Amino acid sequence: MKPDTNKQIWGGRATDWTTLLMILCGIILGSSFVLGPLLSGINAVNQKIMLAYHCPGAIDITEKRGPIVQVGSDPNSFGQTVEGICTFSDGSTKVVGNDEYAVTTIVGSLSLGAIFGVGIAVAFTPIYILRKRKATKVT
Repeated sequence: MKPDTNKQIWGGRATDWTTLLMILCGIILGSSFVLGPLLSGINAVNQKIMLAYHCPGAIDITEKRGPIVQVGSDPNSFGQTVEGICTFSDGSTKVVGNDEYAVTTIVGSLSLGAIFGVGIAVAFTPIYILRKRKATKVT
């Protein structure tokens, strides 16, 4: 059924663009929470994120892993402390504590997942638009 009035045409366009926007936001959010945790498991990615954020200009970062200790009041909850030691070209070092290290790597990995999601969304948009145009020309 073809829309008869200008109001129906614009309503259909608004629905199409809203649908596309919801799909793209879902792709970005989904890739952030699917690819982000996958990326956080790679130590090289964590080290690059640390270098970029906490130690710009550093030539190397070393992870110093501490003991595995109980976290919080739950007796079954354990965690390991990790510190980052940045080495600069002049020989100086900077120590990044466990809390800063954890927050930086988690947020950085989720952000990388979102960046990949934006790339996927940009690649998906023309496909969606072309399929919509093809479907409207047929009817």
